[in-house]
Amino acid sequence: MTTINVIPGDVSINTGGTQQFSALAADQNGLAMNGVAFTWTSSDPTVATIDANGLATAVEAGTTQIRASAQGVSSNAALLTDSVPDSDVPLTMTRLSPAMALVGSGDLVSLTITGTGFLPGHW
Repeated sequence: MTTINVIPGDVSINTGGTQQFSALAADQNGLAMNGVAFTWTSSDPTVATIDANGLATAVEAGTTQIRASAQGVSSNAALLTDSVPDSDVPLTMTRLSPAMALVGSGDLVSLTITGTGFLPGHW
């Protein structure tokens, strides 16, 4: 065995969600190898755990690398991102600007929400 590829590649899931990963092993000629038993790892188990069958579970917001290994060969890293905070995080809105989001013309108006507990860039 010379290579192991993890699929799918980079993925994003919500806290508590799961993602099934699989691995493909190939020999020095690029031919697929069957019957390989893989060991799965998450570089940051506080973000996501992964079981012996390649099923990852998102634990908290962040990014981790998922890898498979066998016979001394390690795979490429698939990035798993959990971009949703735990539901226990309180959100507090302290200001909305402009105060009115709907306009009579039907045009969309950008809003600025100020508060705590929000992740930057997520809406």
